[in-house]
Amino acid sequence: MSRDRLADAVVRLDAVRVADSSGAVGSQRARCSRAVVEALRAPLGAPVRVTLRESDGEDISYLCALEPWDERRGMVVEIDAFAREGTAAESSNRRDDALDGPRVGTIETLDAKPIACDRVRLIGVDACENDRSAVEKALRERLVRVGATVSLGRRDDGAGRSRPVSFVVDRVEPRVRGNENVTWRVTPSTVIEHETRAEEGDDARAARERARPAESRVAASEEAIQALRQAIVWPMRYGREAKALGVSFPRGLLLHGPPGTGKTEAVRAVADEAGVETLAVSSGDIVGAYAGESEKRLRKVFERGRRNVKRGKPCVIVIDELDVLCPTRQGGTAHENRIVAQLLTLMDGAGESNDVAVPVVATTSRPNAIDPALRRPGRFDREVEMSLPNAGQRADILKLHAATLPLDDDVDFAAVSENSKGYSGADIAALCREAAMSAIKRRTSDGGDGGGGGDREMKVSAADFQVARSRIRASVVRGLAVELPPVAWDDIGGLDDVKKRLRQAVEWPLHHADAFRRLGLRPPKGILLHGPPGCAKTTLARAAATASGATIITLTAADVFSKYLGEGEKILRSTFSKARKSAPAVLLLDEIDGMCGSRGDGASEGAHDVATRLLSVFLTEMDGLESTPTAGGGVLVVATTNRPKSLDPALTRPGRLDLVLEIPPLDHAGRLAALRVHTRDVHLHDDVDLDDLARRAGGYTGAELRRVVDEAAFAALRRDVTADRVRLEHFTIDPKRP
Repeated sequence: MSRDRLADAVVRLDAVRVADSSGAVGSQRARCSRAVVEALRAPLGAPVRVTLRESDGEDISYLCALEPWDERRGMVVEIDAFAREGTAAESSNRRDDALDGPRVGTIETLDAKPIACDRVRLIGVDACENDRSAVEKALRERLVRVGATVSLGRRDDGAGRSRPVSFVVDRVEPRVRGNENVTWRVTPSTVIEHETRAEEGDDARAARERARPAESRVAASEEAIQALRQAIVWPMRYGREAKALGVSFPRGLLLHGPPGTGKTEAVRAVADEAGVETLAVSSGDIVGAYAGESEKRLRKVFERGRRNVKRGKPCVIVIDELDVLCPTRQGGTAHENRIVAQLLTLMDGAGESNDVAVPVVATTSRPNAIDPALRRPGRFDREVEMSLPNAGQRADILKLHAATLPLDDDVDFAAVSENSKGYSGADIAALCREAAMSAIKRRTSDGGDGGGGGDREMKVSAADFQVARSRIRASVVRGLAVELPPVAWDDIGGLDDVKKRLRQAVEWPLHHADAFRRLGLRPPKGILLHGPPGCAKTTLARAAATASGATIITLTAADVFSKYLGEGEKILRSTFSKARKSAPAVLLLDEIDGMCGSRGDGASEGAHDVATRLLSVFLTEMDGLESTPTAGGGVLVVATTNRPKSLDPALTRPGRLDLVLEIPPLDHAGRLAALRVHTRDVHLHDDVDLDDLARRAGGYTGAELRRVVDEAAFAALRRDVTADRVRLEHFTIDPKRP
């Protein structure tokens, strides 16, 4: 057979034989002919994987070190079956004599150079002290992988009987990302630990479950997980390099973001992945009733962490809700100030060396409420924001939480995530739970008993997610976001030019984002609709918000005016902040002239001062909006007014409310379209001519035409309570004076 390369760095072999000479057994070498070495293009001692095909069709893989075998010709390899890859259960079922005679197989080079490991934990089944000593001696300067089985062959049990002796590599330190795919080299200084078990299969699986990657527990948090690995894993893995460079690793990491974004869970996932003990700290555990008690408890936690590090047990201190434990000292109580001062001293590392430094990770949803002294370099050196996920990230989180749910074929993760704007990871977890509860309720209402008899028929459908979405709202905008009745463009009669301009401003940035980027276009940040009362300004704004599909947040003058100084400005800033967090969002400001007046209208005191302050905050917040709603986020402000001249000119300059649309009076065609919309649900008699009514209603607005239709229906009821049609005589249209 020729040198047939199956894939990159994989070579097909004609013959593979297992070494049986005493000099080769235990060497872990793969003696390769010159043809194999040339095909692999790997250096001497490179880690390789040799895979043999058994007679039953299954494969056995061995971890070896490459060694040339110049005197052999053809694609031939001789291996030492010392380290076999696979689970403990798979390895225990293999017999050593199953490899008698040459076999066909493949050989491949492993990706990375072997890493020297500090500590290895082995699991042996009923292993004695002699077995443990023998495997420690055999492992020196050998290659291992997590989950691999190290075989010593058959050994005498002391009673004249021979038995197979093998050990499973359960854990290797330092822990790194993708630990199970890393090749390790056991050095003379590596500490080898032993654990003897009668049945190791379930426990080994549990150990692998604890050591699974953090991404399998927390989705859409790559930046935070990478920062946590640098804070927790790097001091263990690259300690020598840091000492050689004369630098020390950062001591603290601050994770901040809205509630429910997975800050605490990310810390736990990375700590479990690295096999590091977590020392949790919360205000309830620290704060005591007596002076000095809180500081003492805090010192004990840090002392415990230092003791663990000195004993070779890595750990990380996790402070949950740091803003509650250490608020800003300005205006704080003496008790809170002492706790802050104690934490500052501990974070500075007084009385400890760099060799026993314990990493500290803190979480908070209010970073600005933390004392500023904690946020300087040397304490919490790095800050990482865990913001609300976008549509793609929500889909990844949804897949994670719905992995154990029996889903129907009509469930589309992309559609569910698109309709869950502003949802955090906790909200999505609650959404999946409510969808499952809806499926159970549907099952019981269909006549099932809800027990285990029909579990195979119970599936979570797209309708269940729709029901769950009506119950679970995005926590970040609770109390602000509203579920307005959906308004379509066809629900507005006439005003075709205005609707066209609104569609271009609202829908095009969402549906044609690539075209906008290609041409360098920047959509408007804000839209101002103005016109006489009743001309459908608010209805047009709601139709634009409905068409965008974004989170809708409404704000009026009644929401921001307060008798307390500064309260209105605080509400306005909070509304803009939550709109950014729940992006893409549309912020509807109805009657903006009553909220933000002009600074030059000559008014003196009272409400004008409040409106002026609100105007200043509004202008600042508008300047802080980075983008309009697109597939990736953004906030669009849509404001309405019937007094455009009372607005401050700074509001309507480009970059703020830069698209100003005047709602014109309805012409004959517009009035006819409006009458057709308003009479959709009204049964009209054949004698009603809407075209004639539209001609007679010159100067009427859309709201006034709606009132005409309602009055006609009431007139029909007043004449005959059993009437089912509205006749022409019931309509009353008074001509308007020009």
